Amino acid sequence: MTNDPADDPIKLIENFDRLPDAALVPPKIAAAVLGLCERTLRRHRDTIPPIKFSARRLGYRVGDVRAIGRGDTVRA
Repeated sequence: MTNDPADDPIKLIENFDRLPDAALVPPKIAAAVLGLCERTLRRHRDTIPPIKFSARRLGYRVGDVRAIGRGDTVRA
């Protein structure tokens, strides 16, 4: 097991405000920050577009998650 903070969802949520807007977070973190379940987040791909950062992994830009949290519109 590594000590990488990216491996610990609690640490990511605690430090979310310190992440740069260009950082990518996993769907679990984006959903938790927005108060949604992951399935609801997936259904709203047109509202908050996921970013594919490897063959089998999606993430969300921190800046997009913040904008949705404020009620702003995110453009794909």
